[in-house]
Amino acid sequence: MKKKKILIPVLIAAALLLALAVGGYAANTILGANTVFKNAIRLLDENYTYIHSVFGDRLPEKDAHIARTEEIYDRVHPVWVPFWIGNRFDMRGDSGGEFVFKTRRLYFLAFKSQMRLRSPDDELSRSILHELKHADDQQPLWEAAGSNGSDATKIFGEGASAFWENYPSSKWFVNSVMKDVSEHSDRSVVITSGNEQYGLYQYQYVLFLTLTDYDTIHRFTESGGNAQIIKNKIRENYGSGVEVDLFWDLSETNAVIPIEQNLYEQANIFLNDCLLQDVNRIKDKQAAFQMLDLYRFLKAQILPRCYEAQKAYCTYDHIDMRSFESALFEKVRSCGLLDPLTADEAQQRFIFDCLLYMPEDDFDVMGYELGERYYSLDFLPISLSAVQLAFDARTKTLQLIDLDAGEPIAQYEAGGDYFTIDIESESIDPIEPITGTQLAF
Repeated sequence: MKKKKILIPVLIAAALLLALAVGGYAANTILGANTVFKNAIRLLDENYTYIHSVFGDRLPEKDAHIARTEEIYDRVHPVWVPFWIGNRFDMRGDSGGEFVFKTRRLYFLAFKSQMRLRSPDDELSRSILHELKHADDQQPLWEAAGSNGSDATKIFGEGASAFWENYPSSKWFVNSVMKDVSEHSDRSVVITSGNEQYGLYQYQYVLFLTLTDYDTIHRFTESGGNAQIIKNKIRENYGSGVEVDLFWDLSETNAVIPIEQNLYEQANIFLNDCLLQDVNRIKDKQAAFQMLDLYRFLKAQILPRCYEAQKAYCTYDHIDMRSFESALFEKVRSCGLLDPLTADEAQQRFIFDCLLYMPEDDFDVMGYELGERYYSLDFLPISLSAVQLAFDARTKTLQLIDLDAGEPIAQYEAGGDYFTIDIESESIDPIEPITGTQLAF
């Protein structure tokens, strides 16, 4: 009898402990997931304007995108994972997330990440934005293509999620150039890729997003992958003379095994058969700025960059960017976009070229570790709307000034050095501001 009297309180205590543990885990699941998601919404609220400045009406407005993201989150079942579960996250090796279609569950992994972005908490929140994009409009694509998925499925599934993870939630360029696709020993051809394979999918997604818009791609995904939806939109925007079928075939090829010549051919169709038409339609300052902002983003983060063995930038030898840039500059000049800085055409061309400058050597970053300055795209903001330009006509020097910090983040000198700095770093001396004319977009 004594044993029974002792056992009952023990069982009650164990039940209470179990209830507390389950309840505590449930609370932690809800609170932890909600905390990560609220941080993701904060990132969108603070930064979405920059990517919208780049793509304009191709993207939803900020409030509409945030509302859509919140609505998606309300439809999934978040699960906070404070430890390893089987092999689910073994390939990831850091904090992150995974959306499972069958159960409509969104898993959060609690470990902190030490990856490329500035805050581990922000990295986890960006990962959740990636998975929420899957939960939004990718399911019909995956169901139509089967468990493995087609190349187009990966472009508009993983490529789309990589884009919506990276760029709408950050002020800065967040992908480093990593993928070398050249078959020649005396040349490097690099394309942007934060994650090597996802970066290839994202590359193609951005090209299609540029030539169509968010709503067109959403209709494509909801259809289960009807390619004619996207092809017809490109023909509507750029005419029947564009080789849309070839462009589509090249996109599927380059998303899996990018071949140098295929990348060049696709880029020339994209720029000179399609986007150049948008340049020719420019009528005012706002349109000129938006195209300059878009092309700067594409050149820095998406289109191939080529370097000869001595590391000299040689992309113009393989992709006809000169024709495109000359046409764009004429529109920038005729619309008076840079007139507040200088009325001199040669000086305006210098400023224009600086805004589109690509580093001569994208790999030699050792000088930064020694406390010296060098040129890094990672320290430049996604959009020119985040900076003010300062120009000294006497010394022909241009500076990009971060509007939030009020400090120069890049300097371009005629016949001299071009360099950037990380304004959050304490190991690099700040750039001394110049006096001259100023322009904020």
